[in-house]
Amino acid sequence: MRTHLSSLGVRSEVAERCLNHKLPGVQGVYNTNDYFAERKAALET
Repeated sequence: MRTHLSSLGVRSEVAERCLNHKLPGVQGVYNTNDYFAERKAALET
């Protein structure tokens, strides 16, 4: 799934959220955006 999302051009942080993965490092601590609209668009694609 992760590879497929990348091949569709889905941004990395959105793809990780689609898979319910925590973002790594400092980004995971400070970036609390759930990217709901972006995840919905990615999964509809």
